[in-house]
Amino acid sequence: MKKEFYKSVGFKLSILTIIILLSLFTSAFMFNSQIDKMKKRIDYIYFGNYIPVLKLHTLDDLYEDLIVCMKKIKNVISLLF
Repeated sequence: MKKEFYKSVGFKLSILTIIILLSLFTSAFMFNSQIDKMKKRIDYIYFGNYIPVLKLHTLDDLYEDLIVCMKKIKNVISLLF
């Protein structure tokens, strides 16, 4: 009885379905784990100087503060003279 079940087409198709689903899940997991590494490599290629985005934001804020300070100093100097 068991030998006939293992040799049946339904059993073979169910095993094939299980193998296909497991391979899809495995490939999806592998792709998902590698996508973050690929994003970092692309960022390194794009930016070239390896400056993180947070540092760029901090530099931008400091630059804006510097411009505001310079405008205030110019106004004070113009009022004095």
